[in-house]
Amino acid sequence: MNCYQSIAIIAFCYAVVVTYSSSQYKGVRWHNRYKKWVATVCCNNKQFHGGNYLNELDAAKRVNQLCDELMIEIKNPEVDHAKLPPRNQTVTCSSSKYKGVVWHKQHKKWMTTVCWNSKQFSGGEYRDELDAAKRVNQLCDELEIKRKNPEVDTVLKPKVINSTSSQYIGVTETNKIKKWRTVVHCNKKKYEGGYYYDEQDAAKRVNQLCDELGIERKNPEVDAMPKSNTI
Repeated sequence: MNCYQSIAIIAFCYAVVVTYSSSQYKGVRWHNRYKKWVATVCCNNKQFHGGNYLNELDAAKRVNQLCDELMIEIKNPEVDHAKLPPRNQTVTCSSSKYKGVVWHKQHKKWMTTVCWNSKQFSGGEYRDELDAAKRVNQLCDELEIKRKNPEVDTVLKPKVINSTSSQYIGVTETNKIKKWRTVVHCNKKKYEGGYYYDEQDAAKRVNQLCDELGIERKNPEVDAMPKSNTI
């Protein structure tokens, strides 16, 4: 792995860290926006949500409970999960008819996540359930994995509520530097296209990368001539 590939991997992981921070327990992540610990378990390429918790240990207990329910090895054997976490410390999520989509009762929005390679990728929040399913498919396309909801078309770009996501494929906003980052996945490799002040310019750069790699454009509705690269 050369220096450029290492930088690309670090930059890609940064988009996830912006929203989620790691925990000492498996299956537990700190959500920076909600200020809660999120409990999730991946099994057979599916993601199961256990809710959000104020206490990190309670989230780890819930992860173990999910493992018991799924009849798989518990993620945190050092944690006793016989006692249920306090109900008043959880923010429950309801399931959707679409994979990778859950209804957040507190925020009154549909959350989108894709679990791949033992990592969780967030796609933002949406008011419309179908738009959330479209975003899940877009995440799958970006990660070059099978779409979770093949019956859902992704041509129409859903309007995202979470400001860290974009309406264009391959474009994400970095909260720290307030610029749009461009990434294209091809043959299980990641290609960085730089950062842009304008979201549409970033989408154009994604299309340019696709042209350079000889693959289909990710955003065919926009031209492939960005005005200017920023950094």
